This record gives sequence, C-alpha cells and structure tokens, in this order.
Amino acid sequence: MAGLSKTVISMNSFVESLVKLFAQTTGKDKLVKILQYGAKLFGYLCQQRKMAHWAGVWKKIEASAGGSRKVWRLGNTFAEQQKILQLTTTGENNEQLLAVQKKKNELYLNCIKNGADAVIAANLLKFYQTSQGTVGICGLISAFIGAYQIWK
Repeated sequence: MAGLSKTVISMNSFVESLVKLFAQTTGKDKLVKILQYGAKLFGYLCQQRKMAHWAGVWKKIEASAGGSRKVWRLGNTFAEQQKILQLTTTGENNEQLLAVQKKKNELYLNCIKNGADAVIAANLLKFYQTSQGTVGICGLISAFIGAYQIWK
C-alpha cells in the first residue's frame, strides 16, 4: 500500500507540473519546439533511409510547428521588452545580484541552449552547414533545456 501511495503522490506532482507547463505560453512553445525539432530529426532519418513519404510527413509537421512557434515568440518578445524596461527604470540592487548568483546553474544551461540554437541559426544562415540530423538534435537539446527550466 505504501508503494501505491508514493506512486499517486508522484503522479499528482507530475500532473501539477504538466498543468503548470501548459498554462504558460513559453511552456507550450517549448513543447511545440520539441515536436518541431523531433520532426526534423525523424524527417532526416527517414530521408537517409529512403523513406520519402514519411520524410514528407515529418517535414509538414516540422513546418506547422515552426509556424505556430513564430506567433508565440512574438508575444514573448513584447514581454521581454517590458521586463528590460522595468529593470532599467528600477536599477540593479543587491537582491537582484544575489538572485543572479543563485541561478548559476541556470546560466550554464542557457549557455548550452544558446549554443545549440547558434548551430541551428548558423545552419539556416549558411554560415556553417550541418546535416538536418544535427539541427534536429540541437533543436531537441535546446527545447528540452527550455522545458526543464519552466518545469522546475
């Protein structure tokens, strides 16, 4: 009975975290980003295995997910600009500096996430060409880190 009780508590915690993630626009964006780059990776794998039909299906899923993310990111951009304006008007204080120091691990995760995003951007801008599989993996890394940061 004790094992069942722990499972129920664990499941409730999982469901609460999932609801919290879906309630936020950024959470939805991260989940759709996982779908987008997962589709890119699967499309690449299907293409490599000469499965043209499935590569096309995954390409359509990737394009649809990318389009929806563009709309959500527009709203995020406005929210970020508002935060920047608030910080510049209030100035930095000791509490903000302490908060930055406490989030050192989060900064490391952001560096990894931004590095993965940089590989994607470099590929799109043709600065550094990689395979679609690499782009898919980098997208998944970025998306999972972003979802983790919202999840916890």
